[in-house]
Amino acid sequence: MSFPRTVEQVFNKMKATLFILCYPQPSINDQCLAAISEYLGLNYKLIKPEDLLRDDPSCQDTKNRNKSCIAFSNETINALCQNNNLSLIEKLPGICSFVFVYNCNPFISSNDGLKILTNEVLESVSALSDNEQSYSIEERHREISKQFSGLVFGPVNSQVDFVFNVRKPSDQLDSIISINKRPMLARVKREGCSIFALATGKIQDVNEIENRSLTAANYFSTLIPTLMVLKYVFGDFCWHPVANQACLTIDDPLLHKKYGFLNYVDLLNSMNQNGYFTTMAFIPWNYRRTQREVAELFLKNSNRYSICVHGCDHTAREFGLTDFYEMDKKVKLATKRMLAHQKLTGLDFDKVMVFPQGVFSTASLKALKSNNFTAAVNSGVFPVDSGGLKIIDMLQQSVLFYESFALFHRRYPLVIADFAFDLFLGKPALIVTHHSHFKDGYKEISGFTGKINLLDADLKWRGLEEIARNSYWQKKESDTQIYLKTCSNILHIDNDFTDTVKYSIMKYETNNIPLEGILVNGQKIDYSIANHFLKFDIDIKPKASTDIVIKFKNLYTNLKEDTGMFEKVKIFTRRHLSEIRDDYISKI
Repeated sequence: MSFPRTVEQVFNKMKATLFILCYPQPSINDQCLAAISEYLGLNYKLIKPEDLLRDDPSCQDTKNRNKSCIAFSNETINALCQNNNLSLIEKLPGICSFVFVYNCNPFISSNDGLKILTNEVLESVSALSDNEQSYSIEERHREISKQFSGLVFGPVNSQVDFVFNVRKPSDQLDSIISINKRPMLARVKREGCSIFALATGKIQDVNEIENRSLTAANYFSTLIPTLMVLKYVFGDFCWHPVANQACLTIDDPLLHKKYGFLNYVDLLNSMNQNGYFTTMAFIPWNYRRTQREVAELFLKNSNRYSICVHGCDHTAREFGLTDFYEMDKKVKLATKRMLAHQKLTGLDFDKVMVFPQGVFSTASLKALKSNNFTAAVNSGVFPVDSGGLKIIDMLQQSVLFYESFALFHRRYPLVIADFAFDLFLGKPALIVTHHSHFKDGYKEISGFTGKINLLDADLKWRGLEEIARNSYWQKKESDTQIYLKTCSNILHIDNDFTDTVKYSIMKYETNNIPLEGILVNGQKIDYSIANHFLKFDIDIKPKASTDIVIKFKNLYTNLKEDTGMFEKVKIFTRRHLSEIRDDYISKI
């Protein structure tokens, strides 16, 4: 990271530029903020105090104030105060529309800079005595807190979470996030400038390695408030989803009128009453066992039901093998059975894999990609043959690190804040459960899906393949230029604008499977692959739609089913014993 020569070189060129004021040198938190801005697709510039003290006419004219954001840590303004740079702090509200002060903590020797900046609304910062408290997110500022609005959850992390001491009540102060009725993320309005102040001791390093799934409890305060501020300030110039989406998946059941505690008619009634969608994770081994009336129920209610692929035989760790050829055969057999099921029942299927017992290998993802599956969905995102992931890889709409194939993360219906976490990040809210969840009826799942609906008024409930098709992020370059980042090999784009828009589309792609071509509304187009990114451009006319397919070649074209008789008997026995357990033993 390096400083620009003068801030005038960049100050007015890009609407989506975050200016990070560093003094005397960039700190670790400054660098972490820069990495978060990159994740959002923003430009950032590290600037020195003298760059802001130049006699720039734009700094004197509040009517033409710069619309970008100046961010700095409380350590920086404390250092400026100690070096008698008070004039800069006093000048900031007149220079720009937004100021973001982070790393406000009780260990700073002086809070004079914070008091000057906020016109003495915020006086100091206090530590928390313990973790036995909760975050409370203000409902009134949904434009900032988005899906977290109105939630109360915890526990807090007293090692890095702090609160502001308010010197005097003021209608200029908005408490966005509070702990024990004291602000942790505050906004002070002054002279037409919104000053955001964050009382945490850490900005998350998104390049840190993690070996567990991300949760709101573990990463809320070090990550989400910063994202709230930047997303609010920069809006559509940040990467953002075209739609916020959700789906309930139920693993394993046969398509019989009743399976264990599950009744498809009763579930349909619950979905219609509460506005959610269910994808059944269907075991391909059962392809000849679907009851006709259930298939007809699904066909008549495709706005509520779909099925996807759940393994092949659903044996232990069947997709945990590391041999690509074996995984390719397993995927081909599963696909063959699903196509046979489609022919027998007329019921189409989502070409999305849900791994049995959540176990998978990188070879299985490569096999899915080579057979042009759309995505995989799993309760964990770590293969058996790989270690941890960078946090930034898990912050994407799906994990693409393994074989550049879309792997979506799903959760059990336990903690509503975790689903707010996913939706806020631009991921789909994917719920997983089993038939046993309905032992006491459908009230519990109806209540939980109702809570998810309250998180986002525009939430769209869809099947897994439809979710993957619409799982891309976009950001605005101009009224006729949009950048789009996709994770799936199929996507659907609606141009809702009144002008023809050029979409510059990219996908992380290691080129581990040969690319057969890209089809736009059935027609092949040119593309390029460089530096691990597949890129192509398309123009979409006003109010028009486009369907895109990125198609890969499979080098293994023959399927030879070589399962021995003994293995077939084991699979038969396993499947029927599982059904006896679910239909009878579980009800005792």
